[in-house]
Amino acid sequence: MSPRALAVLLITAMCVATAPMPAAAQSQDTLVAQTDALLRSASVESLDGLFQSVHAVSTSPEDAATICRALASPARSSGDTFLQLAQELTPANRDRLTGAIGDVALSAWLGQPAAFDEKAARLSLRQAGVRAAILNEGFSASALGAIDAHAERDAEVEALRCRSLGWLLDAVAGQPLEERAAITRLMLRDGLASLLQAAVEPSPDVSNPDH
Repeated sequence: MSPRALAVLLITAMCVATAPMPAAAQSQDTLVAQTDALLRSASVESLDGLFQSVHAVSTSPEDAATICRALASPARSSGDTFLQLAQELTPANRDRLTGAIGDVALSAWLGQPAAFDEKAARLSLRQAGVRAAILNEGFSASALGAIDAHAERDAEVEALRCRSLGWLLDAVAGQPLEERAAITRLMLRDGLASLLQAAVEPSPDVSNPDH
């Protein structure tokens, strides 16, 4: 079975299993809550695999803007969003992303929801933001510019958003596996704008980004 077929099968099965009424329209809050539960059930390794695939796509000149739009979308919590996204990617990135989605879906299907230390995840994210700011002049201004803009699809805003995301993911890639997985949960649950805002928030806890 192809990675995409596996992802479609597992995500469809999970949606049916978690929906109170399969045919009922669900609110965005309900979708986010269900997605959060599924992400807490997924293994750390599978979430890191999804992070690695998103990071790889973000470095691709052909596909970076596409992944940025998906992460900024209000529908980012939907498996369908990522499967539709995959169809717009170049073949290698399409296979990479659908394979990672399948791994997350399978591990969530087999696992049980675990506690999520959001405070620790946000601290790790801010530490990555500090590294990104040190290594890339203009990171904080670029991230804040992407957050403050109103037109989601404006070319200048999208360019700021994608540049900031790329720098942030580069910084996250150097952190331990558990931290990468936790930040991936935040990214999928809260979206790109919230992720960038949290990364540039001042905090006395991140005065030393190497610890």
